[in-house]
Amino acid sequence: MTAIHIRRRAMNRTMAGLFLTLTALAPATALAHGGREDADKKAGTFTLSKGEIVDMACYVAEGEKGASHKKCAALCVKRGMPIGILASDGKLTLLLADHDKEAPYEMLKDLAAETVTVRGTKIVKGGITAIVVEEVTPPAGWKAPANSASVSEPGVGTAATSKKPSAYMCPMGCEGSDSDKPGKCPVCGMDLVPRPAPAVMATEAPAAKKPYYCSMDPDVQSDKPGMCPKCGMDLVKRK
Repeated sequence: MTAIHIRRRAMNRTMAGLFLTLTALAPATALAHGGREDADKKAGTFTLSKGEIVDMACYVAEGEKGASHKKCAALCVKRGMPIGILASDGKLTLLLADHDKEAPYEMLKDLAAETVTVRGTKIVKGGITAIVVEEVTPPAGWKAPANSASVSEPGVGTAATSKKPSAYMCPMGCEGSDSDKPGKCPVCGMDLVPRPAPAVMATEAPAAKKPYYCSMDPDVQSDKPGMCPKCGMDLVKRK
């Protein structure tokens, strides 16, 4: 079994587990939806948590975290993987978006592998602890990147580039993995694969023009003189 298959099977098991976790949290996540009442908020308590922002898929499955995993973590969370905060005592808490105020949660997508302080409503459901994120304090001196996930979607408002695509790429699509020769992905360590050739749109060859046509409807053509079946006019010979 190849490294790719092993990693994919591990990822599938992780995502299955996370799906069950999020299903169990479904009633709790209703607190994060728009239109909630003060009575609903009392189901949770306001809390503060400080720790490293991790992508749940890689951390739960493989224990990946820290600066060495920053690029992969950033890619995973921007693709929609669940986000968690890992405290210094090893306690892992799931983070949820507040649909009344999504900007703080979106900000976390640019803070993968950074140590931050998160404030929000703490919810415990089925043994799972989660925080509905209402405020984020990033590390001192941190600045949001120009293409921040909290500002715009990836690729929106950016100019297209004419740079020639590389011959090899990471099958996981890791950022910065492009290469012109075989090798390993510098982010996840998987073998690079040949980049698929771009799709080419097939074009229909123009129909050959016949010697006679209708002056009122040029699409009507014939190999010999006659009348147009649409308007009744005589066909004219093409010059």
